[in-house]
Amino acid sequence: MKTVTFFPGNAELDPALALHTHMATIELLSRSTGEPLALMDGRLITEMRTAAVSAVALDALAPKDVASLGIMGSGVQARSHLRALRMVRPQPQRHPHLEPDSGERRTAGGRSGRTSGIQ
Repeated sequence: MKTVTFFPGNAELDPALALHTHMATIELLSRSTGEPLALMDGRLITEMRTAAVSAVALDALAPKDVASLGIMGSGVQARSHLRALRMVRPQPQRHPHLEPDSGERRTAGGRSGRTSGIQ
């Protein structure tokens, strides 16, 4: 069972708290008894799974010599996509971020450039 909550006010809280606006948990239950078996961070699992699916699609559908990848957005999903896409296409050195909020774009681009050596 997956539970997702949205608390937009978290974005306005003290940055030291580092609270996301979207929270999620995934609970694994015994099929036969309903007993809880595991409680997992659904936000992290969704972040990783979504990016992994995109990387599989890129690997299957894009030319092997692709020189540039565009990423729309600059938040958590953009950063996780960049990491996953670089696993299947390490050669592109240019990954433009398309984001209406230029401050966030600079932040994400800066993070991306520092961690992966890209423009």
